[in-house]
Amino acid sequence: MGPPLGAPPALASGEPAQLIIDLFVILASAAAVAALFRRANLQAITGFVIAGALVGPNALGLVRQAQSVDQVSSLATILLMFGIGLQLDVQHVRRGALATGAIGVVSTAAVVLILWPGALLFGLATPQALAVALAMAMSSTAVLLRFMLDRREMNQQHGRLTLGVSVIQDLSSVGILALMPILAAWSGVPAVRTGGSLGLGQVGDALVALAALALFIAGGRIALPALLRFVARIGEGRLARPSHAGGGASELILVTSAAVAVGAALASAAMGLSPELGAFVAGFLLASCAYRHQLVGQFAPLRDLLLAVFFTAVGLRIDPSALLRDWWVIAVAVVAIIAAKSAVIGLSAWALGAAPRVAGVSGVYLATAGEFSFVVLAAAAGAGVIGAQGYGNAIAVAILTLIIVPLLMAPSHRWAARALGSALAPWTREQATAGPAERADPVAGRRVIVAGFGPVGRHLADRFRQMGMHVRVVDLNPRTVDRQSALGRDVVFGDATNRDVLMSAGIEHADALILTIPDEDAMVRACAVARSLNPDAFIAARATYLSRALEARQAGADEVTVEEVATAEVMARQVVDALQRHAAEKRPARAQDDA
Repeated sequence: MGPPLGAPPALASGEPAQLIIDLFVILASAAAVAALFRRANLQAITGFVIAGALVGPNALGLVRQAQSVDQVSSLATILLMFGIGLQLDVQHVRRGALATGAIGVVSTAAVVLILWPGALLFGLATPQALAVALAMAMSSTAVLLRFMLDRREMNQQHGRLTLGVSVIQDLSSVGILALMPILAAWSGVPAVRTGGSLGLGQVGDALVALAALALFIAGGRIALPALLRFVARIGEGRLARPSHAGGGASELILVTSAAVAVGAALASAAMGLSPELGAFVAGFLLASCAYRHQLVGQFAPLRDLLLAVFFTAVGLRIDPSALLRDWWVIAVAVVAIIAAKSAVIGLSAWALGAAPRVAGVSGVYLATAGEFSFVVLAAAAGAGVIGAQGYGNAIAVAILTLIIVPLLMAPSHRWAARALGSALAPWTREQATAGPAERADPVAGRRVIVAGFGPVGRHLADRFRQMGMHVRVVDLNPRTVDRQSALGRDVVFGDATNRDVLMSAGIEHADALILTIPDEDAMVRACAVARSLNPDAFIAARATYLSRALEARQAGADEVTVEEVATAEVMARQVVDALQRHAAEKRPARAQDDA
């Protein structure tokens, strides 16, 4: 018989209690160490990794078995990959897609070709060396996003270039993970279906998995945005009438998206691919829908928590004894990987048209191992391609790149400016001097964000478009978003008071923000958030009363239209005009009566 209804759960002993204790240790240590790192103006992600190493089973032993948090870590990884895919701006990826895609493909292939023979020098067999080279060719999208968001570099030339190359690397993991059965057979690992020989079985499995993933992507591009539109309307509580609250829709969209992430992970695992890959692809597919900006804002706090859990869990795998035993191998490998990736990626970007400074900074930014490096290494170890010692050393190398490279990112701007000239590659000098991602980014007119698409917002948006401005509308009414998107407007679903929603909508490079939302408390908060993100933007707002207009100006608004004043002025003008017309009409009649 179970415990009586309402009794507190028994957590004094057993696995559930140990899991909760381990999670507490992980989060508390991550918070403490990351706080010290942030105080020293260092990246918090580095602190998470070091915190994991300190409390792990191979150091202080506060978390004795890393396996006890594997399930939580796996879920965190899946949701983190979904969030990373969701945050990739498809519009930015498309700008200069040909040049950026060429840099991504060429640099990734070149890194693999450089690291593969390098890994052979450390005594690895040919298939093992290839697996390690493929894993180390990935770069950390999470580290990139966190660093560039903090420094507001997402829309700079090197920001778009590095993010685009990182996307190419992440997408290439589809083929890399599909290669693992082939590498396993090449290594002589017995296979269930082929008896251990490199035959058509592994190739067929890989092709089937890739075909299934392609079908998932093709279907998901249509089905997933349609699902969110349907859920958003249900979340409004009124399928027939629009609502301006948007709260219920936002909550339901968030829950549905989390279910999509987990479902995509399960589907990817059923295909024989990595669950993390499925979650990433699902997020990337949703990155092109109108609800993406609100999702980014809602996922932001969860993303930061998942980053802490993921990188702290990665730190748990560090074995100090292994570092001491093979310290020179690991140290040489770390230096070689950072140097090789920085040089190869930088040279590839320069050769394909990037300015020297942009190419140099991009090479350093992409010199880390990545989240998919751990996924690929785990797949290789699970398939028997690499052994326990090789896996441990490779994990240590990947982690150390995540610790070292973020320390080099900020100084890389000074180094690149001093060490590199301004000359483009000779065969690209006839092209525009901007980087490849910048040349394909023409800006037609001033960029204006209109928050709220009621009668006032609609009228202003139409006037701005007639004046040749680019207008992006942010609104919390799903029906408005769907209707205006179908009409070709640039409209997104989101809450203008959310910092991440505004950043996702492009506030940092917008020329103006026009707040026409009727909620005055939200309007004041949006003014403050927008001003903190873009000190130079022109911010205009509407307020009902003069007192709220003063609050909006204190929060950062440049111009506030007060409805009671505007109504008085318009009414006075209309009444005077009507009175004059009335008097003019009556004058002839009076003259006739007098006669």
